[in-house]
Amino acid sequence: MADSVTINAEFIELLRKQVAEDERTLRDHSARLAANRARLHAAQLLLGHAEARDMDELVAQHTAALDAAHARLARVTAEVQDRFTDDTAVTHAILTLLHRVGRPISKAELRNLLVEGGMPISKLGDAGTYFYTSLKRLRDRQMISEDREGNVLLGPRMK
Repeated sequence: MADSVTINAEFIELLRKQVAEDERTLRDHSARLAANRARLHAAQLLLGHAEARDMDELVAQHTAALDAAHARLARVTAEVQDRFTDDTAVTHAILTLLHRVGRPISKAELRNLLVEGGMPISKLGDAGTYFYTSLKRLRDRQMISEDREGNVLLGPRMK
């Protein structure tokens, strides 16, 4: 003979509690399963790297490699900065600033924005020689132009 169940408000409430408990258990197990899968993946990766079985040894190897890469990057950066002439740096900064501003800008405002943006005044040259040389080179290459008021803008002059 089959068991009989009386369906009433108490029974429905009991089922709701069981469903809620099962959902909590499922979430907990799903989270634990995801964490264990991540650990398994990490362990498989670690074992595959040069047979390094000791985690501290592996971390030390990667830290040393990272430190060496940072040192190389610092050396290369210093070499590039030494070779990067002041007027070239100013030219690049002018183009970047004009692109960001997106509108015609006076030379004085452009120069002030360069300085406010971190460009050392020494990079602009005595009395702004690198600054004005850079503007001329950019105009000659038709990368910038000036409007009737003398404001600088990106692109060649429209006729």
